[in-house]
Amino acid sequence: MRRVFCVLGGGRSRRFAGEDGGNGEKSEGKSGGKSGGGNKLTVVVDGIPILRWVHARLCGDTLSGKRLGGNSFDTSWLVLAPEQVLPAGAEVFESIVRDDKSFGGPMRAIAGLLDKAETDDELVIVAGDMPGVTLDYVERLRAFEGDAAIVMGQHADGLVEPMPGLWRVAQARAVMDAALRDGVRVGGCVGQGVEGPSGLVGRNGVGVIAIDRDRDRQVHVNINTRADMASVGAALGVVVDG
Repeated sequence: MRRVFCVLGGGRSRRFAGEDGGNGEKSEGKSGGKSGGGNKLTVVVDGIPILRWVHARLCGDTLSGKRLGGNSFDTSWLVLAPEQVLPAGAEVFESIVRDDKSFGGPMRAIAGLLDKAETDDELVIVAGDMPGVTLDYVERLRAFEGDAAIVMGQHADGLVEPMPGLWRVAQARAVMDAALRDGVRVGGCVGQGVEGPSGLVGRNGVGVIAIDRDRDRQVHVNINTRADMASVGAALGVVVDG
């Protein structure tokens, strides 16, 4: 079994770019555009490109003489749109996975990862705009009791956080196939008749861990707009800029 760290980075970044976000599009897995100032993947965290920072949090890289976290993965993949220019920090990933369609949404990107992976692989999937992800949280996803194909997090109020999420490939493919047979759409913007990964919760084979408000306070901070950079930086205790 390979443990694969996967980062989704092929989204539009519409809110970060200042475009109208009123079309129902959400940010699940949407973490970059093609290029230019509207791309969330141009953000730097403590002077480090955000992709390199996120990679270091779970893969044990040393940055500026500091090791940000441990390494519990065998390889790392970065998902980008078909024509997307390689963003800063992409070089630390062992494989670049291209979506089959530009801006097809997080579910379509995850389906592509499941197709690429080996049947006994275990994928941990994170959005590229989540610089607070922790190895402690990942290990709790792995430790979920029961034979779950997919494991996500859930707040006390019932809100589901699909990323970071754990996907055991063979079983997860079966869950996705069942969802497709039931008419779930996996391509396009979440909220426009398309379910995001959290829409799978409640199906057989999908489990959730309880999110601890204090212990996990950094894990789910993410950057949707430029204004978010200040609050994310405060949560992490570093300067976030872009």
